Amino acid sequence: MVSVKQGFMDTVTIEAGTVGVYDTMALFLALINASVAGIEYVQWEMIVPAQQKIRWGYGTPAMPMNQGYAFYASVEEGVAFSQGLLALAVQNNPRTDTRIVKRMDDSSLHTGDPTTIATARTTDKNQLVALPEMGALVGQDSRLQLRYTQIFNGAGDDAAFFSLPITRYMV
Repeated sequence: MVSVKQGFMDTVTIEAGTVGVYDTMALFLALINASVAGIEYVQWEMIVPAQQKIRWGYGTPAMPMNQGYAFYASVEEGVAFSQGLLALAVQNNPRTDTRIVKRMDDSSLHTGDPTTIATARTTDKNQLVALPEMGALVGQDSRLQLRYTQIFNGAGDDAAFFSLPITRYMV
């Protein structure tokens, strides 16, 4: 009998990013505020640790209460959200192959209230975007990436946060 590895749900946030490059809100906001509309860039990435394989999302649409849900917002608090297209991507270790797993309008990933980053977040699953397990399973030294194409930004965002589900497999 062949054993099948069972993945477990985890969540990535800004702080899970590659240390010194993509792991603080200040660096995340600097990239957003310096971006040019219509140009896609790597906004965040995480290098997959040794002895792990990771895939974006968690669960299956067949069990909607048991799948992951996405949250993403970048805001000039009290004024407006930035708006753009968020792409979940995976990239191999030598950086020769990048694959987009899912592309979404980020305005669907938060509430309409830009008062604070906290008011931008909802826990109502009926308003959240489901993110079931999808895309390529990537291993050690490969990367999970958020790629972003700015549509609108007043260049004054002062708060950002995301919480995106992943499935981790220990190998």
